[in-house]
Amino acid sequence: MNLARNQMSPAGSQTAALSSSGNTSPQTGVEEWNGTNWSNTSSMNVAHQGAMGAGTTTTAIVAGGGPPAIATTEEWIGTGLYIETLTTTED
Repeated sequence: MNLARNQMSPAGSQTAALSSSGNTSPQTGVEEWNGTNWSNTSSMNVAHQGAMGAGTTTTAIVAGGGPPAIATTEEWIGTGLYIETLTTTED
């Protein structure tokens, strides 16, 4: 990886993956794995650490995280951008 971090939000497989957000403090960075190398892509709209990530390199989401608690979900459409904040409410 290009940026050392933990508590990141993964998505994808061994040969095509995304790693977003993470900790040294909440991060907005997104990296993409092509099976051989990591490359930096665009940034998320909201900094997250410990968020849930799911999906593939063509369609993925990152939800939640903190600190403090974040109730934001962002969507990845495979073009290098988190394009939409789907939810922004807190309990």
